[in-house]
Amino acid sequence: MTVNRANVAIWSVGLAVELGNGTEAVRRAAAIGGFTGVTPNRVSHHYIDLARGHLYVGDRDAALASLITARKLAPQQARYHPQVRETLRMLARIERRRTDSLAAFTSWLGM
Repeated sequence: MTVNRANVAIWSVGLAVELGNGTEAVRRAAAIGGFTGVTPNRVSHHYIDLARGHLYVGDRDAALASLITARKLAPQQARYHPQVRETLRMLARIERRRTDSLAAFTSWLGM
């Protein structure tokens, strides 16, 4: 991993998520100017973390959008990352009506 401004910012988003502070995670993510010099797998992991942050603040659409972005960046990582599955389980549990996007993503994971 390269230590640069973007990687430090990604790490700070993940830290806020791990502390259960979705508001801070989303705020920090919005301040990231770009991902220059960061591998697609690392950026994908950022979006996996960010999905949890969005879920913590109740923004289900943004949570799913973050997971979809993670999938586009690193499909294999997104498919097998346990946090993706847990976030999708939480989304499915709280959704009153399953959206086509949510159904397609869970189907892609084989859930």
